[in-house]
Amino acid sequence: MSNIFISNNKVKNMKYIILSILLYGLLFENIFERYIPILGKVDEIVGVLIILLGLFSIIRGKGISVVYKNSYKILLSMTIFVVIGLVGNFIFRYQYTYFALKDIFTFRGLFAYAMLPIVFDDFKLEDYITIINKNLRFITVVLFTMTIFNLILDVFPYYEIRFGIKSQQIIFTHPTYLAATSIMVICMLSAFIKEERKNYIYIFMMYIVVLLTLRTKAIIFLLGHVYLFIIVSVKKRKLNKFDFIIIGIVAIGFSINQVSEYLRNPEWARSAMLINSFDIAKSSFPFGSGFGTFGSWVSGVNYSPLYFNYDMYTTWGLAPDYYNFVSDNFWPMVIAQCGFIGLALIIYTIYIVYKDIKNNDNLYMYFGQMSVLIYLLSASIGEASFAGQYSVIAFIIIGLLNKYNRRTI
Repeated sequence: MSNIFISNNKVKNMKYIILSILLYGLLFENIFERYIPILGKVDEIVGVLIILLGLFSIIRGKGISVVYKNSYKILLSMTIFVVIGLVGNFIFRYQYTYFALKDIFTFRGLFAYAMLPIVFDDFKLEDYITIINKNLRFITVVLFTMTIFNLILDVFPYYEIRFGIKSQQIIFTHPTYLAATSIMVICMLSAFIKEERKNYIYIFMMYIVVLLTLRTKAIIFLLGHVYLFIIVSVKKRKLNKFDFIIIGIVAIGFSINQVSEYLRNPEWARSAMLINSFDIAKSSFPFGSGFGTFGSWVSGVNYSPLYFNYDMYTTWGLAPDYYNFVSDNFWPMVIAQCGFIGLALIIYTIYIVYKDIKNNDNLYMYFGQMSVLIYLLSASIGEASFAGQYSVIAFIIIGLLNKYNRRTI
């Protein structure tokens, strides 16, 4: 067992220890927090720490020269985004300042991504690929074995039955968390295929785990990942305009079906959130209602008056005493809280992240990065993926796999 974690003397250093903590802490945060609640803050702590270390490096004297071109754009875009939200808070005062400031940290993943090239400036990923990959394979075997074992013997609870099959979650609190963890592992295994050819086997094992969670967004990801695999591994190239047209058509097909289902059922929590977010953005134009007021977990914890104003407090999952579905998707939160300008800034920021990925010269690192981005986009229709628990590890993966543009501002 020990050789899984320590393969040689080269990795017996502090960076490897930190990397291991990041890997296991962020992937299995949902499990750890059930027994030690403070560990449910791992992603928040890591995200904030990266941001603070980045700011410290800039303030210390390196100045803006250490901020790479696209990182600067993201920092500027997200700073304007935050200002817009805070102006909305100041104007409408739907939420206390403390909760508004707390809600800003839900976007820690994007801020942390901008700081990664500063904090990990001298980090050489190639020195750690072998040991990281061994850990990923170990995780894959454990999750695959537990899932198949549970499918047969029902040792762990299941969430629901779909298509006559029990939706697997094993020791996670919900199938979504098992799916997200498995997908993050798939993305990293995909990035290391060039160095570790047997990763195909482990990726296939994780495919089965993801399928058995029966999550629609996870299955959409698998379709995107298979298509991307064909482009990268078979055709040996990156996605082109024609590929994006195909992906766009498929995405629109899924989106239209999903949106039409929401519109046919306005009493559903997701439907109410989506429909009312546009109304809120219009009524609070151009700034939005402010942070912590709509679509975020904070808006449920310190219950926002907007849910009363728009008669959403009786909707199942959005009630003052049961608000579990309040952050069940990403875009309504952005649209309502920061308006249409905020929405444009988030889309622009995601586009800059994509440009970073596109500029990666390593085809398989590109494969891993695009896989993460595809998951974040597909999951955003059913959870706050860009501002959720897995956003920090997702952007760390993209950032560490990236080949940054070294031209400074």
